[in-house]
Amino acid sequence: MRKRVILIVFGGFVALVLLAGCGPGKYVPKANEEIYGTWIHEGIRYQKLVIFAGGVKEYFGVADAEPDWETTEQISAKWKDGDGNIWYKTFDLYTIGQLKGTKMQYLWKISNGSQMELTGEAVKDFNEKSFPLDLRSNRMADHRMYQKR
Repeated sequence: MRKRVILIVFGGFVALVLLAGCGPGKYVPKANEEIYGTWIHEGIRYQKLVIFAGGVKEYFGVADAEPDWETTEQISAKWKDGDGNIWYKTFDLYTIGQLKGTKMQYLWKISNGSQMELTGEAVKDFNEKSFPLDLRSNRMADHRMYQKR
């Protein structure tokens, strides 16, 4: 009887460990993520974003050859909503420019494959619970819109 109880308790513990490993894990980006590419909005201060695996380069002018800011970027999550929009959550660390050392958490929305809207805010430490809840609630922070080129 005692062996049976020990086996049941041990089996329950193993099941809990295995189930814990089935939860959401770190997102592994594909080579052709929809967010990657060049995004333009000539009517704002940061007119061009070039997003690639692991980073972002921000340019004040569309024709600028050197970025004004650069970040390392980790995609934390990606999903598609019922309207077909693609959403991303990212952790960004500025490595070049006036914001060097600043940590930002961004929420990105790509619609129709060619329109992108983002919002983000500076954080002390990266935290999955610190992302903006939606694009509208964070307009006083960093909010921008771009077209893909």
